[in-house]
Amino acid sequence: MRLHSAEAVPLIAAASAPDGPAETWRQARALKTLEAELIWAHRLGWGLVAVLALVIGGFLAGTAVALMADDSVGGGVALGLVGLAPLAVGGWLGWKVRVAGKSLVDAYCRWARASKDSTADPASIYPRLLSGRGLLRGAISAGAVICAAFAWSLFGLGLATSDPAELGTGQGFGVVFGLVCGVTFTAVACLVFGGDLRTGLAHSSRVVAGRR
Repeated sequence: MRLHSAEAVPLIAAASAPDGPAETWRQARALKTLEAELIWAHRLGWGLVAVLALVIGGFLAGTAVALMADDSVGGGVALGLVGLAPLAVGGWLGWKVRVAGKSLVDAYCRWARASKDSTADPASIYPRLLSGRGLLRGAISAGAVICAAFAWSLFGLGLATSDPAELGTGQGFGVVFGLVCGVTFTAVACLVFGGDLRTGLAHSSRVVAGRR
């Protein structure tokens, strides 16, 4: 399972070295490579697989709770055990993608801070924000926020009953499914937006340093 492209691996390793980014690499080229790596299709695809696995696992777990609330305990337990598999796979894969993304963002920020490019143009901030990659990252963050809002609403509606003993099948499903999806999409939104914020600040600092 590859979570970084071959071009980005030595750049990430150089940024993590004790002496920081290696001077043998052209810094402008390194930043351009890492910028493209922020939305690399392979890692994006594995992240999508992780989210789908967690959503499927949450759906199965929620259905299992609904079955048990409907006095079908045996079927609910069996379905719940089945649902543990996609939850475990999705959680593990999501963590791997998160670690890979963090190492990439850390490398980008170190290369940006080490850059001595005095030709950095303040106007370059806007094309970066409005590029296809920037817009895609923004769309992912916005979509995750919307999905998280719906999921937490579903979770809240499931808990709206005043008496836990009155928790019906639909409400039980909403609580479990809403909780899993809420945590999943909140994590996605925070990670993607947080990475964008850090790289954006690093890019801006590079521009300011280059203008001094």
